[in-house]
Amino acid sequence: MQIDERIWTFPSSHTLKIVGSNPDVLREQVISILNNLHVSFDHSSIFFKPSKAGKYHSMSVLVNFNEKYEVENLFAALASCEHVIWAA
Repeated sequence: MQIDERIWTFPSSHTLKIVGSNPDVLREQVISILNNLHVSFDHSSIFFKPSKAGKYHSMSVLVNFNEKYEVENLFAALASCEHVIWAA
């Protein structure tokens, strides 16, 4: 993923939204990805919300980015994670 530098300024905070089917596994995988990439995030900002049918869960987490490559690397890692259905 290439980000549009015209709409991003660094450092920047972004509330990441991620959708998956199992909230416990999703939380573990996303935190692992964030830690492996050394991306700063607020543990207390993690929030889950189930879909109306309860099949999926959305996860929100406040992430702090210092450089463009951190955003690109994070979204690439999330895209390759089998437990992540969607991320923005």
